[in-house]
Amino acid sequence: MIIVDAHIPGLVAALSPHHDVHAVDGRSITNELLRTTAATTLIIRSVTRVDTALLDGTSVTTVATATTGIDHIDVDALRRKNIRVVSAAGCNAQAVAEYVLDWIDVLRPTGTHTIGIIGFGNVGSRLARYARMRGMRILVNDSPLADAGFVFPSWVTPVALHELVQQSTIISVHVPYVDSGSHPTHNLLTDDLIDQCRLNALVINSARGGIVDEAALVRRVKHGELSAVLDVFTNEPTIDPHVLDHLPYCTPHIAGYTYQAKWRGAQMVLDALGLEHTPLQPDIPVDDGMPYVYPRVTRSTMRCDADFESLRTLTPLRHERRPLPTLEECNATHA
Repeated sequence: MIIVDAHIPGLVAALSPHHDVHAVDGRSITNELLRTTAATTLIIRSVTRVDTALLDGTSVTTVATATTGIDHIDVDALRRKNIRVVSAAGCNAQAVAEYVLDWIDVLRPTGTHTIGIIGFGNVGSRLARYARMRGMRILVNDSPLADAGFVFPSWVTPVALHELVQQSTIISVHVPYVDSGSHPTHNLLTDDLIDQCRLNALVINSARGGIVDEAALVRRVKHGELSAVLDVFTNEPTIDPHVLDHLPYCTPHIAGYTYQAKWRGAQMVLDALGLEHTPLQPDIPVDDGMPYVYPRVTRSTMRCDADFESLRTLTPLRHERRPLPTLEECNATHA
């Protein structure tokens, strides 16, 4: 038996001809459901928290998430139980990079900019290509990559985090949330670092809540010293009301919400699982070319925590519209 989150597109149709599949809302997946169905494979989104409490006493041997992030899965605990964990890393990278560019176009459409990209993975590296073609100076901080000896493109300047915040007119965060180990990202942008940000800098966090000190960000925005865009929040879906009072550009964790990203995530899960299946048939409507208006999280739309997930669920998907510059194009460009 395969339990599938019903909101992941195409999987039921692809798997059902070959397997016993049960589709449910991801929020209704319980230990009892897994035990009574004798499920061996669980395919989820970020709304399902997977830990030992969910899986104890079940027959689950594989957990797959059609998302880039895996912080909703207790990976260490599952590996101790020899449960396989797979993800769709990078499935929404293009969508998130375009989200950041959309806000830059709205809030910093002109001028000569230095962009500081924190994290040079699937999203950060894409954002850097776009920035290169726009003639921006590009600063990057990615300690794990630097320690591993990664060779950054010649048109990217690796710097310490304090140098990045001091020199950048735009700062964009693209690291996973990690609260332990040699490179934790919990509270990575501390109160002190936010105080070091340049006057009138734009800070965008579309990675995970808990990476940026929101109280410090609110203080500087409130005083007219910074601008900020948040798509993710500390203790999400419980959002500090002061954030909503003083940050006008808050969206409900939908930076990765494109048609292409959803279907790409489904395909990546199928590929990673190696299960027999019929070809996935993406159902993506024709792009009408109309401007996309991002929904806002405000005091009036967040009367209770449940409203946050409702806003996410009701947010219409958008199209990916920006061709990704090639490395060859970036290398040939004289910024």
